[in-house]
Amino acid sequence: MIVRKLLLFITLLLWGGETLNAQKVFRGTVIGNRGGIVAYANIGLTSFDISTVSDTTGNFSLAIKEKYIPTDTILFSSLGFKDRAIALKDINFNQPNRIILEEQPYEVPTIYVFAHKSKKKIITNGVIHPDISIYADTRREDYPNGLLGKEFCFFLEKKEDIYTLNTFGIEILSNTFSFIRIRANIYNIKDGLPDKKIAEGESYLDIPARVIGWVRCPVNRTIEEDVYVGLEIIEVRGSNENHSLRFSATMSKDRYFYRSSCNKNLQDFRDALQTKERGLRNGKISYQAEVTYYKKEEISYTNPEEE
Repeated sequence: MIVRKLLLFITLLLWGGETLNAQKVFRGTVIGNRGGIVAYANIGLTSFDISTVSDTTGNFSLAIKEKYIPTDTILFSSLGFKDRAIALKDINFNQPNRIILEEQPYEVPTIYVFAHKSKKKIITNGVIHPDISIYADTRREDYPNGLLGKEFCFFLEKKEDIYTLNTFGIEILSNTFSFIRIRANIYNIKDGLPDKKIAEGESYLDIPARVIGWVRCPVNRTIEEDVYVGLEIIEVRGSNENHSLRFSATMSKDRYFYRSSCNKNLQDFRDALQTKERGLRNGKISYQAEVTYYKKEEISYTNPEEE
C-alpha cells in the first residue's frame, strides 16, 4: 500500500511538473502596413524574460509557457514603426501569424556639408584586461532566442563641437559560433542614462566562424551630443552543443549598460553582474571608435525636408 501511494505521488508530481512547463510555439512573420517585411524586429513578452528577433525574412519563432498565456502580452518594436502589443490569449498558436506594424515617421537626420579641415581619431575605453565571455548551449530550450537581443551599451563623449562616428569596433579573442550578426544602435542621454534610440545601424557587423581580432561595424552617423552606442546580437548560428564568444575587456570607469534580452530595459552593468547573468564576468568590453572631428565654423547644414 505504501509503495502504491508513493508511486501515485511521484506520478502526480511528474505530471504537475510537465503541466507547469508545457509550452506553445508562437510562429509568424512581421511585415509593415505597406507590405514590406520587417527584418530584425524586437519581439518579447512584457512581464517575463522571453524574447527573440525576427530574421532577414521577417520570420520568427518563440516558445512560450502555457501558464503565461492567460495574462501576459507580447510586444513588437522596430525603429520606423509604431510598437504593437498583442495579448497572448488572442494569438492563434495553431498556425503562422502575420504581424503588421504601422509605419511611423521619424526625424530625418540633418545632412552636414563639411569643409576640408577635420581630424580623425581612434577613441578607446582603456587598457585591455581579463576577457569577457558570452556562452550558449544549443541544448537549452531557449536557444538561440536566449541570445538574441542581448546588448552591450558604451558611453561615447563628444570631444569637439561635432563629429562623425565612422566605425565602432570590438576585439574578438575567440568564437566558436558559425556566424553572429550584431547591430549598432545609438541612444541619446537623459539624466546620465541611455534614453531613446535615435538610430539603428543600416549596416551590420558580421562575425563568421574563427574570426579573431578587431572587428568594426560601419556607423557613419554625425553627432552633436554625448551618446551611448549599443551593440545588439540579432542573429546567431551554430549546431554544436556548446558555443562561446570571448571579448577583450577593460576596467574603465565609464558607465556601461547591458540588456539581457530585447524586451528588458538597459541596466547598469554592475547590477547585471549581481543578477549572475549567464556568461558575464567582472569587467567591460573594450571598444575602439573611429571618429572624425569638425569645428562649428566648418559646417553648413541642409535639412532634407526644407528642400
